[in-house]
Amino acid sequence: RNSTHLSLAKDLLETCTALYSRSQTGIGPESALFNTYPEGDEDWEAVSPKYLLRPETLESLFILWRTTKDSKYRDRAWTIWTKIEAHCRTPLAYSGLVDVNGGRSSDGEGNWNDSMQSFFFAETLKYLFLIFSDDTLIPLDKYVLTTEAHPLRIFNPKTPHVAPQHRTSTR
Repeated sequence: RNSTHLSLAKDLLETCTALYSRSQTGIGPESALFNTYPEGDEDWEAVSPKYLLRPETLESLFILWRTTKDSKYRDRAWTIWTKIEAHCRTPLAYSGLVDVNGGRSSDGEGNWNDSMQSFFFAETLKYLFLIFSDDTLIPLDKYVLTTEAHPLRIFNPKTPHVAPQHRTSTR
């Protein structure tokens, strides 16, 4: 059963990273429509071609890197990072994109949406940091990451969670 889940996770991530690599900027769209009977060269189209600096693909790359140690997940994360740097970095911050297939205008500003969501720092950059960090930083056998990428220690009833100086006697 676990191997089935892992296989499905890998296949879904292949699809997500393919959406990134097949766009003109190398960044994935907000949403895509898949066509099982394509008339042209592409079997998908960007329904919402914007990019809002979302973390989900990088989160999946991080989880699969940590669980499989397959270097392709780190390599893909690095490629996505270089594309974010190339297309989303502004003189002052980072910005989402209006269209992942639009590239940049000659003035360098034509495709930015002038919005940097808080999850870019809280999640996107955190997953990028973690994928290139040592596994002892937030080990996945001891922590779970919330939907907002906050690490929570996994509860173990045999491990005291109150510092000894704050425990009260039950006698």
